[in-house]
Amino acid sequence: MADTGSGHISLDDLIGDADATLRVALSKAKGYKNSGELSKALNFLLDISKMYPKEKSVFILLGHLYWQQNDLEHARSCFKKATELDPMLEIASLALYHTRWASGQKESALEEMKRFVQISHSPEYDRILQAFRNEKA
Repeated sequence: MADTGSGHISLDDLIGDADATLRVALSKAKGYKNSGELSKALNFLLDISKMYPKEKSVFILLGHLYWQQNDLEHARSCFKKATELDPMLEIASLALYHTRWASGQKESALEEMKRFVQISHSPEYDRILQAFRNEKA
């Protein structure tokens, strides 16, 4: 998996790590998304999620589609599922943070950020965690 050195993983990296059949399906869904066929991409991914209920990349892409349609409740649910499947997945944690924040769930959003930075091994996140700790002092 491609890594920028700081633990940042992109959706394309996640797709690249999937098995061959899933990779083709995710690429097809991404093609629908990129061509503006959001409902087609969404329905296609919902079917894929039933076949691959433990595949984090499916839920990340689903969450992004829901986000684009301003369906924050479903987006949040998808990003939460992805963080449950892989608690160290930065892209899922950040997306969950942003959907909670945009939904007015600021405390819950901050809790997700704290959860992630506590388990992350990134120097930049260590600085954020220290700022949280200093805030309490």
